[in-house]
Amino acid sequence: MQAAARTARSPTRGLAARGLVVALAVSGCDGCTEVRDESDASGSVTGSASASTTAGAGVQGGNDGAGGRGGTDGGGGGNGGAGGAAQGCTMAAPAWAARFGGTTNDDVGGIVAVEDGVVITGSFGEPIDFDGTILVPVGSPRDIFVVKFDLDGDVVWAKQFGGPSGDEATAIAATPDGRIAIGGSFEGTVDFGTGSHTAIGNFDDVFVVLLDAAGNALWSTAFGSDTIDRLYALAADPAGVITAAGEFEGSMVLPTGTLVAAGGEDIFVARIQDGLMLGAAAYGSSALDVATSVATSPDGITTMGGWAEGPIALGGDPLPVQGGADIFLAQYGPDGGHLSSKVFGGPGVDRGALVRYGSSGDLLLSGIFQGTLELGTGPMTATGLQGAFLASYGVDGNIQWATHPGGNYIGGFLAASPVDDEWMVGGTFYGTLDIAGTMVTSSEADAAVLRLDGNGNVLWGGCFGGPEDDRVVSMTTASDGSVWLLGTFGETMDVGGVPLVSVGFDDVFLVELAP
Repeated sequence: MQAAARTARSPTRGLAARGLVVALAVSGCDGCTEVRDESDASGSVTGSASASTTAGAGVQGGNDGAGGRGGTDGGGGGNGGAGGAAQGCTMAAPAWAARFGGTTNDDVGGIVAVEDGVVITGSFGEPIDFDGTILVPVGSPRDIFVVKFDLDGDVVWAKQFGGPSGDEATAIAATPDGRIAIGGSFEGTVDFGTGSHTAIGNFDDVFVVLLDAAGNALWSTAFGSDTIDRLYALAADPAGVITAAGEFEGSMVLPTGTLVAAGGEDIFVARIQDGLMLGAAAYGSSALDVATSVATSPDGITTMGGWAEGPIALGGDPLPVQGGADIFLAQYGPDGGHLSSKVFGGPGVDRGALVRYGSSGDLLLSGIFQGTLELGTGPMTATGLQGAFLASYGVDGNIQWATHPGGNYIGGFLAASPVDDEWMVGGTFYGTLDIAGTMVTSSEADAAVLRLDGNGNVLWGGCFGGPEDDRVVSMTTASDGSVWLLGTFGETMDVGGVPLVSVGFDDVFLVELAP
């Protein structure tokens, strides 16, 4: 049986308890938080866990610091400062942390905030215990879980969906009235309680299901081709229209007709409301093209991000690709009509990973790049094999800032959530990473979180992990201002002094950072 090791919510809502901090001197035990023992033989520690932020021992010399950020006038960034000694990952104690998992690999699809808590989704292959609610898979290799937590971290409800074959949840979104959309893939047959769906071929088809606030299915739809299809992203607009995006090969059969790929793997975009498909489109070239993320603004504009390996038309004129792969952004109106699209990149492989709208209508884009990347604020240069970038676009579509966190690392920021007029971003890195002026080192892939101000400057940040690969996959800002992180880890992981132990291979972690 799985058990959750977690900390009680800290009464200290100040800087030491607000989240991840690097190299912050803490005297006494101001950041201490009680650790509640809810474990079995997997073992959690009972006592107090200090919010220690003392830097770990240096492992190797750091790389040169990141160059200064280019201004919006197109000026180049300044030269980086001399690198310091690299340090181990460190962070302050979170307000709350837990792990969930069975004896096989468990995965996560995303997290979303609702009025009175958060909802997570993912996939599991063996019985999994969510605070006493045990879900048992009926299929092989995996079924889907959807779990709601209240703002204190207690499970409100836990639901399981799946058929006799493999099923995965890969995306989640919430409608303005509190309903929850889940998207993913399935093999064979699946029934969410709204009628059975059968895959067209012997491979994965995609599904979208809408749940009410209690986790009960209201409607579901499925579509696909006779090859492998993947759904990567969901977004819900103010009218409750759900946009689903992913990739397919060959011919994809939908309720509105058939989409035909131009060659290789192409992009599909489908718009669904009340279970009815309003429309769908395919975009692509003869090479690989992927839509990784969609987001909808308060006025109903939907933005799609991803990458293309060949010339691509995203509803407008064909756009050329300069390198091995280029980043794209495309915007569509409330009726699904094309508004604008752009492709940008350097001579290497550049990929867009995430798009998110902020509280003021600004758009955050994240991704990875090789060599040099120019987004209109001055060139950014990757120190190692690849670099990660973050960029902000205003409501007028013009770039406001772009930044490349320094260091020599492989990884990127796959999660982001607005906090007032600032941003929290999270992801994973392997190597050395500059976090707010402190170089940290990971010998395996560790999770990293940064807080950026409205101009892209890193205010604070931190990282956490263990001997295996650890990653932040998704994050959200709850109604009380707390930020919740969802991801996976292997073996053991230390989250700000809170030890988490995996039962099997990869387990799920859920962490709350206080406002």
